[in-house]
Amino acid sequence: MISLQYSRRAAYPSRSVPAAKKLAIRYVRGLKARGNITADIEWKDGKVVNFRLASPHPRPVTVRVNGAVETVLPHKSQ
Repeated sequence: MISLQYSRRAAYPSRSVPAAKKLAIRYVRGLKARGNITADIEWKDGKVVNFRLASPHPRPVTVRVNGAVETVLPHKSQ
């Protein structure tokens, strides 16, 4: 299972993403997150190597990726 976890401060891929490293598929596209955000996530060897967030109304979002916390601005989607 691949999902996003939420806390009051951050959204991040759940611990199930590293467990998914045994799957042939190494990415997910179109995962819906709170706040009308769409996430595309790509990983290799249990680590996120690329991610993209998009929203029709972009606003700063705090994410945790591979243990690092950062604030990013999603791309504007249609």
